[in-house]
Parts: sequence; structure tokens; C-alpha cells
Amino acid sequence: KWAAPEVQRGRRPTPAADVYALGVMLEDLPNDCTRARHPLPNGLARQLRHLGRRAQSESLDVRPADAGALLRHLSGASLTAASSAERPRRGSAVALTALL
Repeated sequence: KWAAPEVQRGRRPTPAADVYALGVMLEDLPNDCTRARHPLPNGLARQLRHLGRRAQSESLDVRPADAGALLRHLSGASLTAASSAERPRRGSAVALTALL
């Protein structure tokens, strides 16, 4: 689950392969937070899943090249644009911060 497709095919790991593993975590984070009874706001959960799937793209042209590029995508996304009713509780914010 964590190994990038190119690594599974025997290629040498690159920073993009690390991004793939981070993508697995990003996609799983909303469900993990819900199981821990700290659900993320729907908009944030949706965006994290979307970014996680992008980070897991088999195409290296779609996948962020390294953790810095992934962080720029996270920063550039409207992750902070949740309405006040959708703002994450402290536990959710802590979980997201720990991931980053």
C-alpha cells in the first residue's frame, strides 16, 4: 500500500516515492480522525482525500515531485477556508499538524 508503483517495479526510490507514501496517509487521515472521534470538517476531509489521491498518482507528471511541492499544494489548497461551522476542533487540528 505504501510503496510507489515505480518502486514496486524495481526502480530506485526518489522523493516522489516518499510523496506517494504521504499520499496514502493524507487519504487515510479523515477516516483515522473519525475513528479516533475527532472527525475533520467535510470540506477539509474532501480536500485531503483529493490531495492524497493526487500524491498517489502513478503518473509522475501529476504526483508532486517532493515533500516541498506537496506542502505547497497543501498550503495553496483552500484547507483553511472552512466556514466557522466547519472549522476543525482542536483534536483534528492537532492530528493534521502531527501529520505535516
